[in-house]
Amino acid sequence: MKKLLFVVAILSVGLSTVSATIINDTAPSWRGDAGTTYQAWGFDNDNNPADLEPGWYNPYGTPQLTVGGGFPYPNWQSNKYGHSGVWLTDGWVAIEIDNNPVPNDYKEILIQITHYNNETGPSEIPLVIVTSEPSYSYETETIKHEMVDTYFYHTIIRIVIDTNPESEIIYFKQPTHCGQAIDEVIVDTICIPEPATMVLLGLGGLLLRRKR
Repeated sequence: MKKLLFVVAILSVGLSTVSATIINDTAPSWRGDAGTTYQAWGFDNDNNPADLEPGWYNPYGTPQLTVGGGFPYPNWQSNKYGHSGVWLTDGWVAIEIDNNPVPNDYKEILIQITHYNNETGPSEIPLVIVTSEPSYSYETETIKHEMVDTYFYHTIIRIVIDTNPESEIIYFKQPTHCGQAIDEVIVDTICIPEPATMVLLGLGGLLLRRKR
């Protein structure tokens, strides 16, 4: 029992230790629950793949975010449009995330992007594409897209993947503009067990209670 409490305490501290560079974060109600992962990037330096923010949690592997583009991009700016730590790119941003390898009914992903919109053009929602091996069908839904600063928007996109792959790569970019400026990226994931698995877990809990 003491070991279990110790593990829970460490997990709670890890999830609550988020860098001050992450400002726009709408945490899902299930963050920190069983079967979830959390990872964030604030781009405090020009490392590419980017450094993870403190407090990230993924027991299945280390997530990776890579900024792509063609010369002279990608280009990191320590201060751009009043925001510190911003990547400028004319290409895709790729995020690789490992999952629970146990088959589940489906996987839900919430990706939060704080990004600059060209003031001379329309307010654009980033285009998101997900690839995995094996390939599964998925759906996307925009939960939020609103201005949080001068021409900077906070966009939340929900992705639901059929079944759940052992890993996936999430790509995003501006759909029409030549370039984009990315200030923050946050990704939460949760694997939802199929109903039969939930029943088995429930039965297992009852058996444990009887033994006690």
